[in-house]
Amino acid sequence: MTDSLFDLRIAGEIIFFIFVGVSIAGAVIAVFSKRMTRAVLGLALYALGIAVFYLYLGSAFISVMQLLIYVGAICVVIAFAVMLADPSKQSDKRGVIKGLLVLIPGILPGLGLGYLVIKTDWIIVPVGRFPPLSAADIGRKLLVEYCLVFEVISLIFLVAVIGSVIVARMGRNE
Repeated sequence: MTDSLFDLRIAGEIIFFIFVGVSIAGAVIAVFSKRMTRAVLGLALYALGIAVFYLYLGSAFISVMQLLIYVGAICVVIAFAVMLADPSKQSDKRGVIKGLLVLIPGILPGLGLGYLVIKTDWIIVPVGRFPPLSAADIGRKLLVEYCLVFEVISLIFLVAVIGSVIVARMGRNE
């Protein structure tokens, strides 16, 4: 009995690390790809890996929401914008100075978060301490206590739609 549980735990950890690699690969593709279609596919791959992390942590609802919002909505909207844009006007003029100017604001929050992770005294909670939640409990918490999170998600989707329209219009007008 313990051997089969041990094998399942090892298999779970192997699958977890496979999806860590999938997420990292998707993020690298999204950031460093020269073509927008590949960047969108990298973003979708990254979002899929994050959804699997939520599932691994036992949050199936948040995992499905991750898939619906990021893979199912934002990536599809960006893909439509890429398809609507004029492909003949692609330029690949990336300067080192522009890259550094974008890299610096991206690294500073990461360094700050890393500092907070190292300096925080984390509380270890036993596994069986939380009561199980039903779908109604989760819905009540998300729509009452965490309403701001849904508003932020809708703003992210709105920005993605507006950005997609701008990309599509710039490709046709210039």
